[in-house]
Amino acid sequence: MREDYAARLSGLQQNLQDFAMDLGLIADPETIFWLTGYRPSERDLFQALIVPADGLPILVAEAADPAPAPATSRIAAVHPIVVGEDPVAVLAAVLDPIAKAGTVIGVETGSRGVTRLDPCALEPRGHWWFEDWHVARLSYPRGVTPH
Repeated sequence: MREDYAARLSGLQQNLQDFAMDLGLIADPETIFWLTGYRPSERDLFQALIVPADGLPILVAEAADPAPAPATSRIAAVHPIVVGEDPVAVLAAVLDPIAKAGTVIGVETGSRGVTRLDPCALEPRGHWWFEDWHVARLSYPRGVTPH
């Protein structure tokens, strides 16, 4: 893992821990790229990055090319959404084994991608707690922001 991506992920995971969150959920393509180096070929498709407080993130992506993501970025696993599948249902299925009852999930609500990622649609599917979480709270080097 390149040092800059490792440092960004580590800072973000420390932020999750500081706010007593178990997972972070990011839907903004620019933030996903900033953290992992993965840039999908189509920006208008659903994608969500599940960031654990420790370990590598998991990508859930409605994209023509999710398979290359682990080879080109810093992602532990990719769960593709095939045409016709409900993106929220796929995301919930991926979260199920990771987010046990009582898990606190920080949702990046300040992103442009959040319009396709409505945490309220996930709530009836699991017993998780959602918190408003702004990745922009992190300290970025001068002139560098994820958006």
